[in-house]
Amino acid sequence: MNNKINKTAGGIVYKEENILLIKKNKKWDLPKGKIEKSSTKQQTAIQEIFEETGIPKNKMIIKWKLAPTKYLKKINKEIIIKHTTWYLLQFHGSLKDPLIPDIKEGISKCRWVPINNLDSKMKNSFPHIVYIINYYLSLKKNNVIT
Repeated sequence: MNNKINKTAGGIVYKEENILLIKKNKKWDLPKGKIEKSSTKQQTAIQEIFEETGIPKNKMIIKWKLAPTKYLKKINKEIIIKHTTWYLLQFHGSLKDPLIPDIKEGISKCRWVPINNLDSKMKNSFPHIVYIINYYLSLKKNNVIT
């Protein structure tokens, strides 16, 4: 089996006890996108978050590199291995700053979700997104990250 590998980068953006979720193609997700040859993983994560949510690049700081995820996706009858590098980014703005979903990418909503309200959103998400959010919450709970 000869599968294509699609390398992407994205992030969990947090502010206080909230994380930023996007609703893409009717599923709750995290912003991410394909790494271009001229960009680093970190640059890609920040750029994709900006493009998909409208958060200005200068209001985000990468705080931590999280665990990578891999999953399979069928695109045009071809199986693609999606390998995502995830980062934890702190938002230095107001939760009332406008969020602008990238409708062209199938994103219908961007929303700050309180950590204690994530369960309802995770029921309508992908296993790799649930995994990386739970990984972040575990690090936070165990004071590995502050």
